[in-house]
Amino acid sequence: MSISRLQYFVAVAQERSFARAAARLHISRPALSQQIRRLEEELGQQLVARTSHRVMLTAAGRALFPEAREIVDGYRRLGGIVDEAARGTATLLRIGANASSIIGVMPQLIAAFRGVEAHTAVVIEQLWDEQQVEMIRAGELDLAVFRSREAPEDLECFAFPPDRLHVCLPLAHRLAGREVVEWSELAGEHLLVPDRARARIEVDTVLSAFTVNGVHLDYTVISHQGYHGASWVQAGYGILVVPGYATALRQDGTVFRPLAPAQPAMQLWIARRPEVANPSVDAFIEIARSIEPAHAATSEGSA
Repeated sequence: MSISRLQYFVAVAQERSFARAAARLHISRPALSQQIRRLEEELGQQLVARTSHRVMLTAAGRALFPEAREIVDGYRRLGGIVDEAARGTATLLRIGANASSIIGVMPQLIAAFRGVEAHTAVVIEQLWDEQQVEMIRAGELDLAVFRSREAPEDLECFAFPPDRLHVCLPLAHRLAGREVVEWSELAGEHLLVPDRARARIEVDTVLSAFTVNGVHLDYTVISHQGYHGASWVQAGYGILVVPGYATALRQDGTVFRPLAPAQPAMQLWIARRPEVANPSVDAFIEIARSIEPAHAATSEGSA
C-alpha cells in the first residue's frame, strides 16, 4: 500500500469530488480514479461510492479515512521529525500490527499515546503475526501486536482483553436478523478463509471452532485476510468468521453477528524485547494495559 494512494484517497474524502481532488493534487481526474480503484482492489473493499453528482464514502471508506489521514499527516511531518531526531529532541516508535488490530485497537491506542508522547513519531507497519515476532527479535520493531496461542518466552508480552469470534453475513442472509448466531446454524454454508500459508493462526482458530461445535462445511481460500474479505460476503460468495475487533471495519450490505456458544478468538498480545530500555515503549504498553479496546459486538453495514 503506497503513501501516494492514501494521499489520493484522503483528498477525495475531504473534497468529496474527484475533479476538485484532482485539481488539488495536480493530476488528471482519470489517473486519480484509477489510483483509488487500485487502493480498493488492494484492500478488498469499496471505499468510494461514485454518482454523477457527488462522491460518498462507503462504511469501509469512513472507517479508513481517519487512519489514512493520520498516516498522511505523519508522512508530511517526517522531514521535521528526522531533523528533531538528529538533534536528540524527538524519538521514533516502530510498531508492527496485524490487520485486525489496526482496525480494532490501534486507533484508540495511538490517540491516547499522542496525548502523552506528542514528540514521539509512531510508524505502524501492517504485518502477519509470524512476521512481527521475527522482526521484533531482530530489532526491526520496538513493539509487536499479534495473535498467538502462547506468548513467546523470549519476549515480554501483555495480553489484550479477549474477544470472541463473529460471523460476517450478507444483509439479506436468513440469519442476518439474529442478534446471536448459533454455530450449528451455519451448517451447509460456504466459508471464506485467508491463505493458511500467510494466516495460519487465524485459519486454524476458525476451522477448529467449527470442528469443536460439530459443524462441517466447505471453504474457499481468498487472497485477503478475512476482515478485508467482507466484500466477498456482500457479493454472495460465502461467509466469514473473524475476531470481534475486526468488526470495526464494516462493509455495506453485510452484518457481523457474535457466534454462540461463545468461542474466543486467538489471544491478541503486545510484545517488546525485555532487554531494551525505551521510555516510549513503556508509555505505550501502559496505555495498552489500561484501555478496554472498543469494538462493536453486532456491527452492521449500510443496506
